[in-house]
Order: sequence, then structure tokens, then C-alpha cells
Amino acid sequence: MRACVATDGGRASFYILFDALTSLCPGGTPLKARKPPPGPAIEWQSFAPNLVITAGEEGETVFTRASAAAYDVALGSAALTAGRHEWLFSMRKAGCKYVGVALADCPKNGRASSSIWCVRAASFAGITSPVTLRVVLDMDARTLSVARNGDELELTHTDLPASVHPFLCCGSTGEQCRVRQAV
Repeated sequence: MRACVATDGGRASFYILFDALTSLCPGGTPLKARKPPPGPAIEWQSFAPNLVITAGEEGETVFTRASAAAYDVALGSAALTAGRHEWLFSMRKAGCKYVGVALADCPKNGRASSSIWCVRAASFAGITSPVTLRVVLDMDARTLSVARNGDELELTHTDLPASVHPFLCCGSTGEQCRVRQAV
């Protein structure tokens, strides 16, 4: 018997793995091959009718721009105040212009502001083909880090405020960005 502890957003979940009971698992799946359930999904809010938000495969949220405007912003509806949170932003040709975190009252027009902490996805990722950016928010350390396609995390912002929301800003018409929480 092996035991391991996994934490998710400050909540502890205990997973006990029994190698000897593998054949008794529902569906024949070994317990040690099962992943712990992800944390609660982020609910996103769009602040422009141009930005359409739909459910994708495997818990993804898909962002598509219906028409051109300056920029369209979406925020996660729940404030994050503690723990470590990770998102994967998958895109082609800079589907997301900016990704990061922001205060709830940040400008919703995509303009730079002291209430937004983000990276310019296109320049950070050098997007010429499909790419995935991993965004890691550590509210206990109050830092934001980003990595491209599995590269090492790069610390991008420190001294974040005590409460922030996931932030996304889209650019060109029809471009898509798929977002899911990392497990």
C-alpha cells in the first residue's frame, strides 16, 4: 500500500493507492493510474458581445471573436486569494493577445492599466504555430509565472495584490484561445 497527499487550492485531498486491488477497480483502471480531480472550473465573464465563450472538450473554455473591435477582455468570475493556480492557454497565431491576472475593476477595453498583470502572449510565445502557455499564479508568494510549451517557468510579476481574477484579452477576428486548468 502507498499513500500520497495532494493539495488543491489549499484543500488537502488524500489518495490511497492499493496496488494489490487493481483488478477490483471499476472499469479495470488501476487506482494508481487515476489522476486526482481538478479544482473547481473557472467561470469566465466576457465584457464585449464580440467575444463568444463556449465549452470545449475535456473541460476547456473556448474564446472566439465574432467581429473586430479594439480588444475584448474576459475575467474569471471568482477572486483568487490563496493557493497555487495553473491554467493552460492553447492558441494559434496569437489567439490571446494578453494573459495573466487583474483586479475586478480593471479596464474592460484591453488598455494597459496598473490593475492588470499580464504578458503579451504573441511576443512571449513567439507564436508562428500552435502553442500552449502555462500560467502559474502563486497567491501565497503573490507571483505570476509563465512558460511556453513545457519550457521552464519564467517569473513575470511579483508583489501581486491580495485578490485577483484570471485575465484574458483577445485581438483579431475569428482567432481562438482554449483555456483549461492544469491538473
